[in-house]
Amino acid sequence: MTEQATFDVPEKEPWKDKDTLQGLYHGDDLNQSEIAAYFRDEGHEVSASNISYWMSKFEIETTHSDYEEGRETDETVEKCVRDECEDEPPGPNRICDSCLDEVREKQRIAQMEAREQEARRSEEWGNYQ
Repeated sequence: MTEQATFDVPEKEPWKDKDTLQGLYHGDDLNQSEIAAYFRDEGHEVSASNISYWMSKFEIETTHSDYEEGRETDETVEKCVRDECEDEPPGPNRICDSCLDEVREKQRIAQMEAREQEARRSEEWGNYQ
């Protein structure tokens, strides 16, 4: 991960600032779950869904709208983007709601696993002090 950029961020609910979200997502190359974790580390109660909502509201380009440029993608999304998904027609981001839900569930599970791993690291670190 690259060094994080510094922004003039509103103290209350900083994830509602377009420039901040763009900087973290595109500048620091954090995904939406990592952005939410960044703000939680700063003491805010925010979820990846909140980040997703505000990025959509600000019309910030995301990987869901950037697949053909070669960014890493989930197999589920690739299937949907290639029109091999038979669930439903793709939405405005070229991915159907069913596939998007599946991807978000995988992201949620990955986020839970990352939190568990971080908790284990913190516990191990505490044992060394």
